[in-house]
Amino acid sequence: MIFSERRRSTRVEKRLEVRFLATEERTAITSNISETGLFISTLRGLDAGIMLNIKIKLPNAADLSLEGNIVRTFKSAPGLVVWVKSGMGIQLLDPSEDYLKYVQTFLN
Repeated sequence: MIFSERRRSTRVEKRLEVRFLATEERTAITSNISETGLFISTLRGLDAGIMLNIKIKLPNAADLSLEGNIVRTFKSAPGLVVWVKSGMGIQLLDPSEDYLKYVQTFLN
């Protein structure tokens, strides 16, 4: 599914494994990606304003390294997780050409 809404870039629903590092390394799953950002689904979101080093595992087993800034964190009550997403909205800083090409494969 493709989203456009009021965002600068079109988002694509995509579940990819991510590892991110702030103070400790964590593993989670993306729920959507775009050329300028992504949403990481996690119950243990970090505060807005924190910079993250992110590694995305692509289906071909390649890892892409990205850097991003947390712009929003959503924390839902445990009983509402099925209906209300919990996680972090990430604005990417200078995404790599390989990442941009990967996202473009879903937009064309």
